[in-house]
Amino acid sequence: MGYLTRYELKAVYEKDGLPFDLSYIFIRESTSMTHTCHECGSDKKTVIEKSKYFFVEYAIDENGDSFDPVKWYDHEKNMKSLSKEYPSLLFTLSGKGEENGDIWRKYFFNGKMQKATAQITFEKYDSRKLKSI
Repeated sequence: MGYLTRYELKAVYEKDGLPFDLSYIFIRESTSMTHTCHECGSDKKTVIEKSKYFFVEYAIDENGDSFDPVKWYDHEKNMKSLSKEYPSLLFTLSGKGEENGDIWRKYFFNGKMQKATAQITFEKYDSRKLKSI
């Protein structure tokens, strides 16, 4: 059976936080694209080969959202590899597991990872907030 998680992936340029279009990573067929170089601002034509990131494609779409909850046990290894290939990008992979409270976010940059788990808190009891039914 296995454990299912719903994923969300975002990417930004680490220096200035500008969003990166994930569709460049999720190209399904070889194609040529014209894009603006982030470093120099000029237009460049690039041939992008069919994506080798099938491990990401089955878990999330080119917009970074889950199709459905999936088993992706190697996501840390896979995302570290992806982040090494795009060293100027900060990838944020968020996950919501099937168990209550299993909510986390992992940051990947240049082959390294930081994990942050959600901290769910409740307000303290305050008798002034009581209401009649």
